[in-house]
Amino acid sequence: MSDSLKEKQRLRIAYLNKVYELSSADTDSLVNGVEAAAQIGMGNGQEDEIRTIANYLEGEGLLKVVARVMGGFPANVRITHAGIKEIEGAISRPDQPTEHFMPINILNVETMIGSNIQQGTIGSSQNIEFSTDFITELQSFVAELKDQQSNLDLGEEEGAEFNSEVATIEAQMVSPKPKRAILKECLGSLKRILEAAAGGAAGSTLAAKVPLLLAML
Repeated sequence: MSDSLKEKQRLRIAYLNKVYELSSADTDSLVNGVEAAAQIGMGNGQEDEIRTIANYLEGEGLLKVVARVMGGFPANVRITHAGIKEIEGAISRPDQPTEHFMPINILNVETMIGSNIQQGTIGSSQNIEFSTDFITELQSFVAELKDQQSNLDLGEEEGAEFNSEVATIEAQMVSPKPKRAILKECLGSLKRILEAAAGGAAGSTLAAKVPLLLAML
């Protein structure tokens, strides 16, 4: 088996194992697909690779992609019964192949792939630029915030804070050296404002989009 194919299998089983862990092996539990990828060291610039991994696992019946964004990116995923059996088989018999994967010690798989994918690790000094997909999603989110502001029924103080956070995000978007910490703080603050907004449904809908953006940072 070529090194390239081995690496693909390692990434696939690492992703599936992370979904298994985050869901506590519950087929009814939704898992944030971005968070699962981030926890195995995959992030900015690897959206296509993450999408391909999820598509493969879904095609094999090991995973169900419940919601997609950005042209097919796995926003929410769910492990299947077959996926649970695959992971537990790999854990109990690491020296034997499973139906879909080569023999691999799954307890060490994340360590094995970590050094190979540092280029895409969130926060890595080797990758300080935001992905095109993230920028597009953030721009869309800001536009939606402005469009829905009148429906949020914010108080004077909350409205001023809302405008300040939106303006800060816009400034970061055009900055030659945008800061992740500032964007995270602004998005977190906006989520709090939106969740408390008297506008109810509009605020809740917008607030629900913040975790995905935070996970992409």
